[in-house]
Amino acid sequence: MMRDAITQQDVRELIAAGYVVVDDNVSGTVPHVTVADAVICLSGGKRWTEIKHVTLRSRPQVSRFLTARS
Repeated sequence: MMRDAITQQDVRELIAAGYVVVDDNVSGTVPHVTVADAVICLSGGKRWTEIKHVTLRSRPQVSRFLTARS
């Protein structure tokens, strides 16, 4: 599982994709990165954006996150 641990390269990819990194710990015992993800909300003809914090704990999660939002 260590080979799937998040690295600084993953953090750089998220930043390059335009995400704001809220927290990252790539060298700890539980590596993770938390990004601010803008979510568009719709209700009753109104539209607004909310910011959700998303914590990613593995390289495959980072890859899926970026792919899903591209």
